[in-house]
Amino acid sequence: LLELYRALAIGPMSLVAPLTACGGAVPVIAAFATGDVPGPLTGAGLFVAFAGALIVSRPPDDDAAIHGMKRSALLHSLVAATALGLGLTFLQQAAQAPGDATLGLSLAAALTTATVLVAISTSRGALAVPPLAFLPAVIGCGVLDVTANVLFAQASAEGQAATVAVLGSLYPLATVFLARAWLGERLSAMQGAGVLAAMAGVAAIAAGA
Repeated sequence: LLELYRALAIGPMSLVAPLTACGGAVPVIAAFATGDVPGPLTGAGLFVAFAGALIVSRPPDDDAAIHGMKRSALLHSLVAATALGLGLTFLQQAAQAPGDATLGLSLAAALTTATVLVAISTSRGALAVPPLAFLPAVIGCGVLDVTANVLFAQASAEGQAATVAVLGSLYPLATVFLARAWLGERLSAMQGAGVLAAMAGVAAIAAGA
């Protein structure tokens, strides 16, 4: 989350979100490294998602509606994608355990996240307190994040993991739409094609996993 927020702060949200969604490839790559060869759909999804990520991260055209990705934003996005991919994979696996511990798992994950972020912040000197005007947004962000984890874990426990992964992997589309509505971020035709390719590839990876 630290890497995700950093990438969102220094890069266009409409481009950062699809890149971080490519974290869905993490469990597939891990499985491939242990000898589990991905199926045709998963392989095609990896190729399409990688192509979309390359398009999204390329330097913008002179007439691009928004600036392209800075190198620092790209690096933070890739680190966030890897970490989030691992985190959601572990959460989904834990949700398959006997008994209904969905809420407990999600609260434990949220508590762990908060503890790590506080530790990192304080190790750098002081814990930054957001301005009072931004406090409602910060609280809302925390509530929505925990709620999303609870719903994801509950869906993983009760539904098909592949279906849940596919639907959950499409979350950056909401970010792109909100960035356009609230921040006025408008993608060029090439950037939009990259976003759609990345999303299609992530969905194919999740469906074939």
